[in-house]
Amino acid sequence: MQVNYIENERLKKLKKKYSKNKNVIFSENYPCIEYWFLIHYENIKTHFRDSKSVINYLKRHIKNFDKSEKFLSKDIWVKSMCSEGKFEQATERSRNSNPEEDGSYSTMYKALDVLKNPR
Repeated sequence: MQVNYIENERLKKLKKKYSKNKNVIFSENYPCIEYWFLIHYENIKTHFRDSKSVINYLKRHIKNFDKSEKFLSKDIWVKSMCSEGKFEQATERSRNSNPEEDGSYSTMYKALDVLKNPR
């Protein structure tokens, strides 16, 4: 619990420091980036306590998922997440997530919006 508090305070300071810098986008995934991967497959509002629990759930969709460079460097899992409209669904789910109400959330859409429409 202490680590989360410290990380949260660090994030608040960074957000404040860069709040007026239009070149900095904060795109958060709680509790981890794997939550962003998961919402490509389903609209889930579960509160995941940690990345391990998200990864265990994600493995229902990406059987051999693992954070190793060997796995992540393969593009097949990314192609799967981008097939059949999954990427667009995940973006919409991210846009509709509410950090104040949802257990876990992603604000990845913020970065994607900028990448699609550069300033």
